Amino acid sequence: MFKQPFRRYLSLALVLALVLTASFGSSGQAAAAGETDLGRAIAAQEAHTDALMAIDGVIGTAVGRGAGGGHVVLALTTAAGISGIPGAVDGVIVRPYVTGEIFAQPKPGSDEVDRTARFDRPVPIGVSTGHPDITAGTIGARVFDSNGNLYALSNNHIYANQNAAPPGDAVIQPGTFDDGELPEDDIGTLWDFEPIKFDGSDNTIDAAIIAVGMVDEDDGPVLAVGNATPHDGYGTPSSTPMTAAVGMSVMKYGRTTGQTDGKVDAINATVNVNYGSPNGTALFVGQVIIKGKKGSFSAGGDSGSFIVSSDGNHPVALLFAGSTTITVGNPIDAVLSRFGVTVDDGSAPAPSPEFGSISGSVTDNSDASAIAGATVSTATGQSGVTAVDGSYLITDVPVGSADVTAAATGFETSSVQTVTVNKDSITSNVDFALIAVVTAEFGSISGIVTDNSDASAIAGATVSTATGQSGVTAADGSYLIT
Repeated sequence: MFKQPFRRYLSLALVLALVLTASFGSSGQAAAAGETDLGRAIAAQEAHTDALMAIDGVIGTAVGRGAGGGHVVLALTTAAGISGIPGAVDGVIVRPYVTGEIFAQPKPGSDEVDRTARFDRPVPIGVSTGHPDITAGTIGARVFDSNGNLYALSNNHIYANQNAAPPGDAVIQPGTFDDGELPEDDIGTLWDFEPIKFDGSDNTIDAAIIAVGMVDEDDGPVLAVGNATPHDGYGTPSSTPMTAAVGMSVMKYGRTTGQTDGKVDAINATVNVNYGSPNGTALFVGQVIIKGKKGSFSAGGDSGSFIVSSDGNHPVALLFAGSTTITVGNPIDAVLSRFGVTVDDGSAPAPSPEFGSISGSVTDNSDASAIAGATVSTATGQSGVTAVDGSYLITDVPVGSADVTAAATGFETSSVQTVTVNKDSITSNVDFALIAVVTAEFGSISGIVTDNSDASAIAGATVSTATGQSGVTAADGSYLIT
C-alpha cells in the first residue's frame, strides 16, 4: 500500500510567473494579426503580468508562439474558460494556457516494481533515496569524473536537505519515508551540491552528488549504485546529453510514477519554486517545461529523476519540481558541467575492490596475559583467531573505516574499535584487553524458627534473603535456603 508523501519535500510546488518559449502551431506560417516578434511580446508580457495575474484563475504569464508562428502572450490558468482575460495587450494577442493549480500531485497506484523498496546493491537508478532528514526522492543517474570517481546524482533538496547537510553526511536507499534507515541502508556520502539561493537571485540547478563506494554483499564487494533503471524502465542513459527543444519527446523513470512519456512543451522558463518552510521560494531561470503525453509526467517523490530523450536515452534535464499538468527540470548541461561529471553509460572505468589487513593482540585485562582462541571480527564479516601469544591477523578487509570487536569464552565482548584500513597495508596495534566474566558462587543457609514465648517450633514460616532466595520451615521449624 502506498503512503501519501509529505508535499514539503517529495514534490515541490511551482508557483506564479513563467517566462518561457512554447510552441503553438507551425512556425512556418505567416504571423497572424496580433502576433509579433519575441522582444515585443516579452515587453508586453512583463508590462501586464501584474494586471493579468490579478484576474481570478490566472496564476502566471509566459511568451509562446501563436497559430501563425509569431509570438503571443500566454495567460497561465487553473482551468479553461477563465473570464476577464483580455484578447490583447499593447496590440499583442493574449492566449489562455491551462496549467491547473500548481502543487504536489497525487500518487498513482502500485505496479510490478516496488520502487520504494530496499534494493539489493548495486541499487538501480530511478528508485527511492534521500538524506535521512528528508522524506524521499529519486536517484537520477550514476556519473563519473575525470579521475574515474563514481557518484550518484539527484537534487540538492533530496541529498543535501536544502543546503542543510554538510559534505560527508550519509545518504540512504530507500528514503526515510520508505522505511530506509542508517546504517544498514547507507549507499554513499554527500560529496558536493549547488547551494539554492532563497534571496530572490537567480538559480539554474537544484542538484547534488554523493560519492558511491563499494559495499559488502553475499557475493563479495559490489558498487552501491548501478547505472540502469529496473527492468520495467528505459535502461541505461546515454553519456551524450542533448539540449531540450520544444516538441522533443522525452521520458523519465522515478520513484513514484515509474516510467512516463512526455514532450518538451517550453524552454527558457523562469519559475518561482516553493520549497516550503523555513526557506520559502527560490527563483529558477533557463528551465525546461515537460508535459505528459498520457496524464501527469511526474508526481511527489519523483524529484531527482533523469529526463532523457525517447530516441537514444540522451540526458535532457534533471527533474526537480512540478504541478498537476507540468514538470520542471534543470537543463542537464548546466548540471553536469557544475560537477565536472559524465553520465555513466557503462564506459566508466570499473573500480577494483580494494582491501587491507588488521593485526593486534588480545590479552586478559587483569594480568595482561595472552588469550588464545579469541575471535576478532569486523562489522563487514572478516575475522581472525588469536594464536597462543594472543596475536591475530585479519585479511581481505575492505578499505575505509572498519568497526572491530574481540570475543573469547569466559570474557566479556570488547567495545567496538573503529580503525582506518588502507589498500594493501596492515593496520597494526589494534589491541584488546578483555575483562573476565565473574562466575557467581553460591552457598546455603539453614536454621530453625521458634515461638519466642515457649521455644516451640513454627511450621510453615518463610525465611528469605535480600537477594530473593527463600525457604519454608518444616514441622520441626527447620529450614534450608539454597
